[in-house]
This record gives sequence, structure tokens and C-alpha cells, in this order.
Amino acid sequence: MVDRNLTTIDGYPSEGRATRAILRFAKNLSERSTRSERRGIIFGKKPLQPEEVDIGFKPEAFTRHNLVRPLLNAAGLEYQPEPRGGEQQETYPDFLITNTDVEIIGEVKPVNRIFEGKEQLRSYLSTGAFDASYGILTDGIEWRIYTSVGTHDFSGVSQASNSVSLRDTLKSLAYEEELIQMDPGRATRARELNKIDEFLHTFHKERLNTWILYQLPEDEKRAFLDETGGSQFALDDFSVGE
Repeated sequence: MVDRNLTTIDGYPSEGRATRAILRFAKNLSERSTRSERRGIIFGKKPLQPEEVDIGFKPEAFTRHNLVRPLLNAAGLEYQPEPRGGEQQETYPDFLITNTDVEIIGEVKPVNRIFEGKEQLRSYLSTGAFDASYGILTDGIEWRIYTSVGTHDFSGVSQASNSVSLRDTLKSLAYEEELIQMDPGRATRARELNKIDEFLHTFHKERLNTWILYQLPEDEKRAFLDETGGSQFALDDFSVGE
């Protein structure tokens, strides 16, 4: 069941916002690609790049506009594009989350090219140019969190357990709209593996705040709770290994 208190922002269900964003992406992609091309992209077999599919836009901009920003909005996350972290920076993250309890930077890569951003995000977190110990790496379909918490020299940036794939959600929606063909059995499985709920459970603003709070050393955690009066979600909802 979907937690409506969690997934409703400004009176509108976030679940619906996220679903519509993914469906719009599938339709926009369909208008700019052949059936074979979009099937390859939707199934993760073909990267979104000009040599593979000419969509008429820069792949990263297409991904950012059609997937990443709408999904951030659905999760109640406000963001600043391309934040400047220091005069010595030659490149910048794609966004900075501005309405969480701590700063979170984000790096966007084109659909099916998320691997290209791993070292880039690590470098942003490791330089100390940004007052952020957490980063989101995404291609709009795969969403991952990285953190440098627990290190003093920022050398230990690692991927946290918080990662969500919306691949099956995309496949299911594209199939239902007849944008791709798929074996009925695989279509049923894709519907069953819909991860919209999991995405919101992980990346909704309040869930992120509570998860980050849980990562703090015990003394810092209690000091933060005393200062802010607690968090909307109980820490009991989380396990240490989550």
C-alpha cells in the first residue's frame, strides 16, 4: 500500500506525478525514435547517445528535462541547477538539493549511461568544494546515493545501500501504451516490479532527511534532534543497515 501522507505534496499524489513523468518520457522518446531504438533504450540495451539514437536534443538535457527534474519534483525535492562550489572548480554538479536538512549534490547522465558519472560525483564529494557529504547519481532510471560520511579526508566516498531502478516501471508503462512489444509474461512481471513506491520511499524529502539523520554519530544525531525538535518520521522505521 502507498503511504498517502508520504506521497502527497501540495494536495497532489506524488505517486501519480512520478508515474506521469516516466510515461511522458516514454512518449517523448517514442516520437523521436524507431520502435527498435526505443525498445533498446527502454530495456537498457542501448545508450541514449547521438551515435545510437538521434533525438534532436543533447542526451543529458533530454534526460534532465524529461525524467530527472519531474521525478525530483514528485519527491518534494527543491534544487538549484549547477551550483558553484568554489573559484577553483572547473566543472560543477548538475544540481544541489536545497530543502533537505543537509546539502545533497546531484549528477545527471543520459539514460543508460549512469556509469559515466560515478567518478565525477566522487570528485565533487572528495574535494570539499561543496558543503555536502551526500550525492545523488542518476540517469533518470537508476538512482543511487553516495556518501563521504565517516571519513575525514573525503577519500572514502562510497555508494550507500539506497539505490532504486525504475527500469521495470518504464517497461510496464511503455508496454501499456503500446510503445513497445513485450512477452505478456514479462509484461506482468514488469508490472509486479514497479518501483515507484520504493523510489518515493527512498528519495522523498522527509525520508532522505531521516535516513541522513540515522547515519550521523549518536552524539550528533541527538544534538540535531534536540535542536530541531525531531523529524517527521520516527527513527524506529529504519534499521542500522538500511
